[in-house]
Amino acid sequence: MGGVNEVQQGNMDLANVVIIGGGIVGCAIAYALSSRWDDVFVLEALPKVGMLTSTRNSGVIHSGIYYPPGSLKARHCVRGNRLAYEFCAAHGVPHHRIGKIVVASSAAEEKELRALMENGRANGVEGLRGHRSRWNTRPRTACGRVLCIGSSLGRHSLER
Repeated sequence: MGGVNEVQQGNMDLANVVIIGGGIVGCAIAYALSSRWDDVFVLEALPKVGMLTSTRNSGVIHSGIYYPPGSLKARHCVRGNRLAYEFCAAHGVPHHRIGKIVVASSAAEEKELRALMENGRANGVEGLRGHRSRWNTRPRTACGRVLCIGSSLGRHSLER
């Protein structure tokens, strides 16, 4: 185990910033801080970044429809969603504007779907469209209304 002598002899790297974890959040933080410091290190236990928790989440960068209007989560989702698209475009990161469809199969769910749409609009979510469905999601399953959210971003290509 090294100590002060190794540092004095130049055998140990020194850094202003060390980020533990190379998931999508750790890498985003490292990217942001690297504009200020040249010696930002990301420590990752796995062979490549983005292999653990980042690959186990829902697969989208959320639009902000689920959070109370004006809440910190809602504001960050809406802003972060927009910034993610801008970053991908500016840096040539392959990505897909996959969107998301929320399906209502009963009158009670249609009411909840309308509330989600109102919530999304209040939060400034882009690309919201409500439709009366013309298809069934599965055989013998009625699908009444759908809410299409055009701003959801697939994250799988972001990790590559």
